[in-house]
Amino acid sequence: MVDVTEKKLSRAEAAAFCKARGFPVQRSTLDKYATYGGGPKYTKWGNKPNGRALYAPADLLEWLKTQQSAPQDSTSQAA
Repeated sequence: MVDVTEKKLSRAEAAAFCKARGFPVQRSTLDKYATYGGGPKYTKWGNKPNGRALYAPADLLEWLKTQQSAPQDSTSQAA
């Protein structure tokens, strides 16, 4: 079930949320992931088939964790 008490973020706000935490995520990147997969979880709001995408901050943070490698001390290390 969706938590309706938590503030949800629009796609533009979700990109800004990621950028504010040091991750260079563009809105267009989130658009692409929503189409092809591989991005953060989101819900749709509205009755239309292409309802407005809304992102939970916790889901964004979880996805960001999956996008970075372990710390490295050399570019020759495998990611």
